[in-house]
Amino acid sequence: LPPEPLAEHLSEPLAAIVAQVNKRSINWLADRVIMTAAAARYDETPSMSRAIEAMHGWLDEQAGTAPETDGIFVDTGSGLSHRTQFSARHIVNVLRRAGGYEDGDVPASAPAYLASLSIAGVDGTLRHRFGKAAARGHLRGKTGTLNDAVALSGFLEIDPKRPLAFALVTNGHPSRAKVEIRRAHEALVDAMVEYVRATGAVPTV
Repeated sequence: LPPEPLAEHLSEPLAAIVAQVNKRSINWLADRVIMTAAAARYDETPSMSRAIEAMHGWLDEQAGTAPETDGIFVDTGSGLSHRTQFSARHIVNVLRRAGGYEDGDVPASAPAYLASLSIAGVDGTLRHRFGKAAARGHLRGKTGTLNDAVALSGFLEIDPKRPLAFALVTNGHPSRAKVEIRRAHEALVDAMVEYVRATGAVPTV
């Protein structure tokens, strides 16, 4: 006799799970999401090797970034690896495509992706940052931290007609320097806010 299901459990929608990954920076869940997505695409058992293969394909086809020729290395879904190599320019390419800001068709997943990012001074890993800065409520981003690496990337939405994708990556520093580096990143974001305001007519509130 064929097996009969005894129970069924449905997860939250994928958009809600990705929001948990990005807003709370849940690394193990990021790895599970990409493995599950690749397994569904290839109709096989989840594995990180197939997940990385699928990620490489997306980077090449959608973000114009080829791991084989652009010096990129990625071996996890979360990026929680000292072997990971992405330049700031590569990250911006990914952001622009994932957020739907490149020429061509806007990915159906773009609204969910943008909604999954932390909002400066409001929620997620950015809830306690930019509290009194002009970027508060106008920056959607993702933090990244290892012992000797600190990163912040995302979108500045000061001018609704000109969202600015950016990526700040600092590495090779002593672990104790994290606080100072985050302050420097926030100062750079403040400078970008001033740039956007100085180069276009935008609201002052």
